[in-house]
Formats: sequence, structure tokens, C-alpha cells
Amino acid sequence: MKITGKVMVSFIVLFLIGAIAAEAEASSIEELVEKLKDPVWTTRQDAAKALGVMGPEAKDAVPTLVKAMGDENEEVRRAVIEALGKIGPVAKEAVPALVAALGDESKQVRQAAIEALGGIGPEAKEAIPALIEALKDEDKLVRGAAAQALGMMGPVAKEAVPALVESLKDKSEAVRVATAHALGKIGPEAKEAVPALLEALKDRYASVRLAATQALGNIGPGAKEAIPVLIEALKDKNEWMRRAATYALGSIGPEAEEVISALIGVLGDYYASVRKAAAEVLGNIGPKAKDAVSALTELLQDEREEVRQVAAEALEKIMEEKP
Repeated sequence: MKITGKVMVSFIVLFLIGAIAAEAEASSIEELVEKLKDPVWTTRQDAAKALGVMGPEAKDAVPTLVKAMGDENEEVRRAVIEALGKIGPVAKEAVPALVAALGDESKQVRQAAIEALGGIGPEAKEAIPALIEALKDEDKLVRGAAAQALGMMGPVAKEAVPALVESLKDKSEAVRVATAHALGKIGPEAKEAVPALLEALKDRYASVRLAATQALGNIGPGAKEAIPVLIEALKDKNEWMRRAATYALGSIGPEAEEVISALIGVLGDYYASVRKAAAEVLGNIGPKAKDAVSALTELLQDEREEVRQVAAEALEKIMEEKP
């Protein structure tokens, strides 16, 4: 068998991951904490990575990891910060130090600190103002990470909505995608972002349009003004956009007559994933989607088993008699 460069790289990566995992298993937290003070920087880096592999179980190492964030070596600082993020919410005492790291001269360290705050999640809510400021960072990877971290904090990050609305205009496609996803994770609390998300549905990139559609669905009934635009999106040339619009309509205005009518039309979509989504949403609407019975019955003969199964389940829900 010929081993290509990509295959060789994969082997090396797997070997390194295995080595780190083995280090974590073979060493106690106390031993790894001691190695964080080793004079050899690669030993300190490996110890931090091993603690990260342990996740929440390494919570006793957090105080030492916080101190190690001041390491003179950038690679060690990154490994330490990444470990704190992997330890997760129980590492919340590291939040002030991670916020301070957002001022690091290294963009890689700043990005790692932001991702760690996202890993800690809602417990890191005191970092929200700093993350809002990071949305203006000169580096697009840092800006994207900031948007993602705010999203991982969920509804508690609602104060970031105005700043995220501005980030939907970022020149980077990836940042706009991360921003739309963040607004979706904030959910109904991001209702004021609906007009901006509707504007994002006109983005030249399908990835941004898709993320904006999903965000509108996650905002739910508060995004009712998006219904006409989402109905139009059911005709989008992109299969995943049509599927996302279907689910979004099911979350925003499932009982509206125009929504049910539009979803019935989607049952004839060329792609099975879209037909299945429409059947699922109509089933969730229940008896009020009775106009879909005929089309769903036809779908029982669909060429794809998963579509037939969902259609049958939808019919059962729609025909179910409420006591």
C-alpha cells in the first residue's frame, strides 16, 4: 500500500493523541501539576495537554493552570488555556485570567482564551463584555471565535445581541456564519436580531443564508415576520436551505395556514431529506395540518424507507383524536 503525505500526517496525529492520552492515564493530577513547573517547555506543554484530556476530572489542577497561563513560552500558554476550556464549567475560577489573556500579543493565544471561555459556557458570563469587544479584533479567527463563544453561553449572552447584529456585516464569511449561529443559540432572547437575520438571507454565500435560517428557527415565534421570506426560501436552489427553511417555519409559525400550505408543497421535493423534514414538521403540527393527509398518504409509497416511516408517523399524529 502506498502511503501518501496525508496518510502519514494522519498517522502522526493519531500517534500524538494516543501519546497524550497515555500520559494522562499514566500520571496522576498531582504528577502532571508538578510537570507544569518543569524547566523543559515541551514537558510543561505535554502536562497541560494531558490535563485537558482528563476534562472536568482535572478540576483540582485549575489553580496551577491559572498560574501557568503566565508561562514565558507561547506554546505552553496555549496548551494551558486549551486545557482550562476542556475542563469546562468547573474551571470558572479561571475566567478573570482568561479575560486578561484576551490582551495577549499572540492572536493564537487570544483565540485559545476565547475558545476556553466558550468551553466554560454560561459560568463565564462575566466575560461577555470582553467577548463583545473581541468581536472587533483585527484577526478574523479571533472575531469568529468570539461570536462562537458568545453563542455557547446561550441566553445569558443576550446583552451581546446588538454587537452580534453588527457582526452579521463582517467582511469575513466565516465570521458572519459564526455570528448567525450564535444568535440562534441565544434563541428567543435574540428577537431584536430578526431584521438583521432577514437581511442575512440575501447573503451571497449559502453558508451564511443557511446559518441565518437556522437562527430564525431557533428564535421561534418571535420571528414571525420572517415567515413570508422563509416560505420563499422553500424554493431556494440549495437543498439544505430548503430543509432549514422547513424546520424554521415549523418552529416559528407552525399553525399558520400559509405555512401548512407551503409545507404540503415541499412534500414533493426532489430530495428525500427535504421531503422527510416537511413530513416531520406537518406531523408535529398535528390535527391542524389535516389538509396534508392526501399528500402524506401518497408519500407512503416513497422510494425511501425513512421518508415512508416519517410520513406514516405524521399521519398518525394528524389523525389522532384529542379527548
